[in-house]
Amino acid sequence: MSFGSSTAKPTDCNSNFFLITSLSFLAPCSRRVFDGVSGRVSFEFSTYYLKQTSNMVDVIDSNFEEIFPNFEHQLKKCSFVALDCEFTSLPFDEDTVPSFQDSGSERYKKICQTIIQCFPLQVGVSHFTYDRDLVEYKATIFKFYICPKFFGLFDLNINFKSSSVQFLRTYNFDFNKVFYHGIPYLNKAQSEIVSEQMKNGILPERIYNILTFDEREALADHYETIRTWLHRVDVGETLTIQVGINCPHIKYFLHKDIRKCFKTVWTFHSTLSSPELTVKRVSEEERLSLQATTESKIDEELLMSLRGFTRVLEALIISKKPIVGHNMLIDLLSCYHHYYLPLPGDYDKFKTNLNSLFPVLYDTKFISHEMKRMHFRDVLDNVSLQNLFMTFQDKKDNEFKPKIVLESGIHDEVSEVAHHAHDAGWDAFMTGFCFLKMMNLLKVDGKKSYVHCSNTELMNVAVRFKNKVNIGRAFVPYLQLDGPDPLSSRPPHLVVSYSNRSRLNFKQLDSLLLEVGTFEVRPLSLYAATVAAPNYHSYDDAIKKFSKMNDFRVEKYSLLRHHKWVRSFFIVGCILPASMTVWYYLKR
Repeated sequence: MSFGSSTAKPTDCNSNFFLITSLSFLAPCSRRVFDGVSGRVSFEFSTYYLKQTSNMVDVIDSNFEEIFPNFEHQLKKCSFVALDCEFTSLPFDEDTVPSFQDSGSERYKKICQTIIQCFPLQVGVSHFTYDRDLVEYKATIFKFYICPKFFGLFDLNINFKSSSVQFLRTYNFDFNKVFYHGIPYLNKAQSEIVSEQMKNGILPERIYNILTFDEREALADHYETIRTWLHRVDVGETLTIQVGINCPHIKYFLHKDIRKCFKTVWTFHSTLSSPELTVKRVSEEERLSLQATTESKIDEELLMSLRGFTRVLEALIISKKPIVGHNMLIDLLSCYHHYYLPLPGDYDKFKTNLNSLFPVLYDTKFISHEMKRMHFRDVLDNVSLQNLFMTFQDKKDNEFKPKIVLESGIHDEVSEVAHHAHDAGWDAFMTGFCFLKMMNLLKVDGKKSYVHCSNTELMNVAVRFKNKVNIGRAFVPYLQLDGPDPLSSRPPHLVVSYSNRSRLNFKQLDSLLLEVGTFEVRPLSLYAATVAAPNYHSYDDAIKKFSKMNDFRVEKYSLLRHHKWVRSFFIVGCILPASMTVWYYLKR
């Protein structure tokens, strides 16, 4: 392996430079770059701004720094943000299958067991900005490809389920873009570990310990080149080293080690990901000055590079903008765990922490279910994201307000979005799109649907759904993230056994229940089972079926009668005081 070549060239480090303030209007379309060697300021223009040929911005490792300032700029001015993720797998296995009998706390604990294996490969973020003059929303879409990178201290296992791979492949997911160009990340706890090792000065040694033999050989060659070069140059001359690889931590090590080994030089670069590193011979006074003013910058730059996508989450946290998702529980838990801190063991603590980070959350899956329970069943027949979008997309301009256009202004492209299902960027856009359409539908209830509503009016309508997140196949109807979860809306559990109290045939019971609906059967003992129904309609059907069968005995579940430990404690609790009382009186 080679780190490239080295080239020497003289330069005038005292050259004057001019700061062209008239170009400031280009921000955030350009990035100001300061060359520490020449002292010049230049502007690097983002190809995203010069060639905005698509409404979707694909963000990868090589263009993240270029695009992130615009992401922050769009975030500051937007009305709300929509979010979606695509994963390596879903956090459920044979031991953590969702159950009709799960409380919010129980479901949370199930997910926590496997969430570490559930990596977001792609995160879509769509900003929706209300334009008062045009009475419409403009949407921008950012699609981030993410892949954790090996960095000595952290070497994560990425687990895929074949079903997830097949699903993503069906929708033309670009795995190469993830593995070759994915954005790295460190969560808050990992960042603190790296920061502490930087402060203690032990990080370069840790990095050296993980270098391969070829990488160490390449470093030795560069050091020999620098020694030879120093014998024939004066103060102010420079040597350019072609590193040739995009490994910020190796470049960080080069900076630190060259500065340590050679006391008459200082090192510079444009960015940690650039292929070049410049070595400059300096006087003792200049080195002391540079050491005092720039030594810590290389630490900050490496930490910024390693944290990668975590900065996106931090920007969302700082903004406190409302965040909209569709069936967003797994998205929230995964982002919290991978980009913030490991999930706490206590469910209530998690809700408190999450609410402090994101005080306003909306789940379009929950909202659509609630609207179906109202009088919108005909409109919202199927509440999958793609079907919701197909329902609301602007086939007739006056049918469903508000008007929503993509940032480039190509309004017709909205009709093509549904063909990009299960792409995190487009799914985020569809989520925000459906959110606005549903809020408008609720606002104009009983009026003509083409009435224009302001952003404030729509957000006021949404308040009733704030921080209520959909939880499928559970005992509670939804999770309330800023308070106690609601009481269950499920029917009571049934206890089924044979009338003659013989051993229960569970396969027979399953077959009978399948004739009337989907039920969840759990063995209570060898002779009885609990049956959980998804709704009261199925519950009534099951009662009717068993009432016609003399072989079965059916009763409502009672904690006191049917839970063996509660029953045992109750019996002991009754017998023990009675025994003590009898003993006391007999002894008298």
